[in-house]
This record gives sequence, C-alpha cells and structure tokens, in this order.
Amino acid sequence: MPEILKILSPDRLITAASLAVNFLGFTLIIAFYWIAINWLDKIIRRHVRSYKFLSWQRLVLIFFGIGLTIFTIILAFVDNLPTFFGSLSVLSAALVFALQDYVSCFFAWIYISITKQYRSDDLIMVNTDTRQIYGLISEIGIFRTQLRERQGGDSIDFERPTGRIITFPNNFIFRFHLTNFTKNHRILWHATHLTITFESDFEVANNVINKICLEVFERLVAKTDKYFELGIGDLHSFKPKVYYNIDSSGVNFTIWFGCKIGMLRETLEKYSEALLINLKQHDIKLAYTTFRVTDK
Repeated sequence: MPEILKILSPDRLITAASLAVNFLGFTLIIAFYWIAINWLDKIIRRHVRSYKFLSWQRLVLIFFGIGLTIFTIILAFVDNLPTFFGSLSVLSAALVFALQDYVSCFFAWIYISITKQYRSDDLIMVNTDTRQIYGLISEIGIFRTQLRERQGGDSIDFERPTGRIITFPNNFIFRFHLTNFTKNHRILWHATHLTITFESDFEVANNVINKICLEVFERLVAKTDKYFELGIGDLHSFKPKVYYNIDSSGVNFTIWFGCKIGMLRETLEKYSEALLINLKQHDIKLAYTTFRVTDK
C-alpha cells in the first residue's frame, strides 16, 4: 500500500500530467506542420501544371516537414538529451520504413535519367502483377511517371488513346518488365485475315492479294515519315507476306504487314480498302462463317 501511495503521490501525478500535456502539445504542433504542408501542396498543385516542378516541390516540402518535426522533438527533449537520442534512433528507423518507397522511386528516377530507359513521348508498356500499363510518356517526375494511356490489350484498337492521364511509381522499372516500343520496336508486325468462298478461284485471289498488298506497301513507303519511321534501314524487309490455308468456311488468307507504332488503324484501313475494291472487281466473294449440321 505505501508503494502505491508513493506512485500516486501528488508530485508524481503532477509531473506525469505535465509530461502528458507537453507530449500532447508537441504532437499537436507536429500535426499542424503536416496539415499546413499538405494545404500548401494543394494550393501549389491548383496553380502549377508542370509535373516535374510538382515532384520537386513535393520533395522539398517532405524534407522541410521532416526537418521541422526533428527540430520540435529536440525542443521537447532538450532537458533530457539521452532520451532524445534514443527516440531519434527509433524515429530514424520509422522514417526509413515509411519512406522506403520514396527512396527507391528517387533512385529509380536517377537511373531512368542516366540510362534513358524512357523519355517524354516514348510509347511504353509495363506488365504488373495486376494490370497492364500502356501509353505515351508525358512527364517523368522524381517519384512517379505520368503517361497518356492507350487502350492496350489484344484488341485491334489497342493503340487507341483512352483520354486518361495515369501515373505509376518510378521503381516499377526495378520490379516489373518494361517494354519501350519507341526505343526498341519502332516498327511492329501485325496480321489481318480474310476468307474467300470455296467457289472463288483461290489462285486468282492469291495473285490479286499479293499484288494489291505490294502496291499499297509501296505507296506507304513513299510516305515513310507517316507510316514507317525515318532512319530505318531497308524498309523492303517489311514487305507484306501473304499465306493461305483451308478453313471450315473457305480459303483463309493471312496477311502480315509492318507499320510504325501508333499507325495500325490507318495502315490497316489502306490495305482493307484496296483489297475490298480489287476483290470485288475480280468477282472473288468473301466467305461467311458457316456451320455444318449432320444427322447421326
């Protein structure tokens, strides 16, 4: 009982209450710092559109907030420095854990800047564990990269812009596979299919399709800057290739053709238009998908 009375003595209770009030006061001050920093960050973002500038100002504000926090803790423990240094080691460990993503993103930004893994207006694709990120780079910030998203996936419209602006952490370059189409795959191969009826002359169709595809290719090469890419060596290595095989509905032709990234729809339209006109002139009929029903 006497021990309990000593612990609950008025002097100790007053000291404990004083420490609690001081702790609460300094905690509120630190909370005020970060509320003010977040408010200032929102004000700046409302009036500034440069993603790179916003990345830098966020970095400055974060370090400014950390500095104010440490300074406030020093004031709180100025009369008991051993306790302060013990708390500082705990705080440092907590900060390292809390800021590890920022640190890795910052070093990823340095790596991207030095190695030029991607730059503004590059078309890239990142395959994460949960989604595919595909689009044109608009800005590379210190922590995050911003891009103009494209459809992606396996559809014929995979190059179509979605209109969305999305961002991803810079450290994705260390964690996931990234493909830079602008840097490494400036011309891509694509395939389109058409099926003619068994009643149509497939030899005539084969000659017409090969001839028309070559003519369209030559017209596209004449506009290299639009449909291919300036600086590419022998463009004739990208001449379209035509193959055919027997299908359940008719004779199926597969046409492989190359074009610059971002120009699939326009290039495919040129081939399709010329093929439709010339197949009609040679009385070659396109086949519908058919089914066979048999009695057992």
